[in-house]
Amino acid sequence: MYPWVVFALGFALMLSDYMSRQVLSAILPLLKVEWGLSARPR
Repeated sequence: MYPWVVFALGFALMLSDYMSRQVLSAILPLLKVEWGLSARPR
């Protein structure tokens, strides 16, 4: 049973990381507009 717990925790962490990256990339354009950010240095 112990290996399955380790696997489930690792899988949950990877899934959480993937989901947070997807959310961040989805709202990044909105944040750039809101905060006045640009890709080029000033």
